[in-house]
Amino acid sequence: MNKTVFLALFASALLLSTETSTAKTRNVLLEATPEHQFGNANAVLVGNYILYQTKNDDESQLWSYNTVSFERTLLFTGALNQFTFVTDYIYTIGDFAYFAGASGEQFRFWKTDGTPAGTEALDLKPMFSTHSQVDGYLFGWSIDNTLLSTNGTEVYEHMINLPAINSICPIATDDVLAVLNQYSSEDTVLVRSHAREITNLSADFSVAFEVRPGNSITLGDACYVLAHSFDGNKELFMVTEAGEVKYLSQQVDLSEIFKIFRYQNRLYAMSTSADENTYNLNRFNTELTGFDASFSFPGYFAVITRNLGFTDEYIITQTTIPNVSPTVNTVFYLDFDLNHNESLGGAHAPFPTVHETAGGERFSAHLYGNTPSRWILSQNPDLESSVDLQISDSFIRDVITSPDSNDVFLKISDRRFGKTSIVKVADTPHINLTTAGIWHDPVIKNQGLVINQGQRANGSNYLFVSVYTQENGSPLWLAGVADIELPQASIEVELSQFEDTNFFEPETNPTNIPWGTITLEMTACDGLKATFNQAATNPRTINLVRIDNTSFNYLCSD
Repeated sequence: MNKTVFLALFASALLLSTETSTAKTRNVLLEATPEHQFGNANAVLVGNYILYQTKNDDESQLWSYNTVSFERTLLFTGALNQFTFVTDYIYTIGDFAYFAGASGEQFRFWKTDGTPAGTEALDLKPMFSTHSQVDGYLFGWSIDNTLLSTNGTEVYEHMINLPAINSICPIATDDVLAVLNQYSSEDTVLVRSHAREITNLSADFSVAFEVRPGNSITLGDACYVLAHSFDGNKELFMVTEAGEVKYLSQQVDLSEIFKIFRYQNRLYAMSTSADENTYNLNRFNTELTGFDASFSFPGYFAVITRNLGFTDEYIITQTTIPNVSPTVNTVFYLDFDLNHNESLGGAHAPFPTVHETAGGERFSAHLYGNTPSRWILSQNPDLESSVDLQISDSFIRDVITSPDSNDVFLKISDRRFGKTSIVKVADTPHINLTTAGIWHDPVIKNQGLVINQGQRANGSNYLFVSVYTQENGSPLWLAGVADIELPQASIEVELSQFEDTNFFEPETNPTNIPWGTITLEMTACDGLKATFNQAATNPRTINLVRIDNTSFNYLCSD
């Protein structure tokens, strides 16, 4: 190859390397170690901080990871998330995260902005670890069995005894509706606690009843509670901030309704038909005297599931036909007026989870089939177009987003070894397992790199690089190893030349001659920029492509 041709190809390669990458991958920020095992509590994003739990023996820690400086800081040590089956444990309200923790013998509500100085216990009574979040309010039981509530700024104790945490309806910090005796032998009671005054709202509801989870919601300045009586009747209580109580059964037939929900500041209901073989969604009119929009789910044997999701544009729900094999699940996308978008969802379509980011909603789901299950992240609720990321080698524990950030982070566990990591969804891969493989420049024949990525017994990660090239017409083999310091966008490896040995000659060691360095930087899933630096010569950059690219599709896709 003459000098002119080489310079032209070299300039072209450099130009290609500066183009915007279309790769979608995940870059590892943190990996679990034997001394730093992740707990079951969900991870959250507050500002530039990822907050996550670790657990060793009987003691938990809450950590903060700075996504800009890549530093981690210990915020809290003590009891945290005692129950392995509880994952939604850390909540965010505005610029703070909240959790129940015990630094001594008793649990309290804590708040943190991601810094040690901004981590403190709230001025509330000691409590049990069980707690929940509803519409920007946190609720828990005090050790005196009263209800504790806070919006992160105001705190309040309601003198009502052990209400059902999953049936709280807040109007304000000091104004809530709660269900008592939901799981006892006594009759269930619906009460309002407002400014230290307790009111029985169900006194006129003459028979025993229950309020099922999810049937107690705040809408505007009022609470709506759907009660199921044991004689088959229903009552829908509407309680305004001013204290007015309306029984909507006096103006709406509630007999077929079994669930209420809100969407875009309107009240909706799920119902069955008279023969209970078909299901419907209904929207209440603004006067709450009836319905002004309805949708009937097709399929005589279809049963509506508990799945219910919301996007900026759609209500997402699902029906199932359980008594067939395989089970037929059908996903429906309905707009504000309950018009069905038939181009989305359908039979056997995955039911998406919606994640808020500053740049808009993202959608994720697990896809199952004859091949190993995979998890998919998309900007489209269809999930099959505009795919950002597909993962088949790991279980997704948490999707970590914030409406104030464009970033998406994941807590994942490797399917093979169960090792847990926190990663960032990115356009360009960092130096990690994606860097491993066989690389070459198609223009330069019979020369290239072989890269191995591995992990030592102590948990440290390394990259081993072998360079196969020529010098003055003779084969030249260079090799070197370097530690990976996560996260790492590029890496410099010291290379050595090896001489003075024959073909697999036993009991001899080749002479190790330092040669220089190579700096590696990923430019795409199958693109690698390698810059060689040798003393007394100018640096040379070569843009390489992967030879065995299909082996790494599960880690990164262009």
